Amino acid sequence: MASLISPTAAAAAATQKPPTPLQSRTTPAAAAAANPTASTARRNFLSLSAIALILAPAAAEPALAATDEEYVKETEEVISKVKSTITLDKGDPNVAAAVAELRETSNSWVAKYRREKSLLGRASFRDMYSALNAVSGHYISFGPTAPIPAKRRQRILEEMDTAEKALLRGR
Repeated sequence: MASLISPTAAAAAATQKPPTPLQSRTTPAAAAAANPTASTARRNFLSLSAIALILAPAAAEPALAATDEEYVKETEEVISKVKSTITLDKGDPNVAAAVAELRETSNSWVAKYRREKSLLGRASFRDMYSALNAVSGHYISFGPTAPIPAKRRQRILEEMDTAEKALLRGR
């Protein structure tokens, strides 16, 4: 007897996936009754989370990164280090070491003070950040022994001077 289904329909029917069975919906109480260790673990986790949230503000309260005097002192140190480093002669054998020390100092200064919201609006911070960015960018791009061009050096020194003046005014 001949098949009543066309060959293309038979091929399509053969490649179809069987329907997936419906999964039963269990309530959390039924799931806990079925697996008591999961319920206990969940309860322990929630208890510990609640305790951590209660104690977290006291334990993880961020300390003030710096006082105003500390900021002024460290900024003046960075200013003097930048001025001494960028005015070194090209042939000086200590240039690479001085640049490495300057980059380490400037990175730590930026990392420490960039998160201080009270400092972000200060003129001294803005000028210092800009100057450090220019110095660091130059040495990253051209290497630690490459001299800073006169025009860039002049702009950096001007930013350092304005940052120093702003520090003296408490800005």
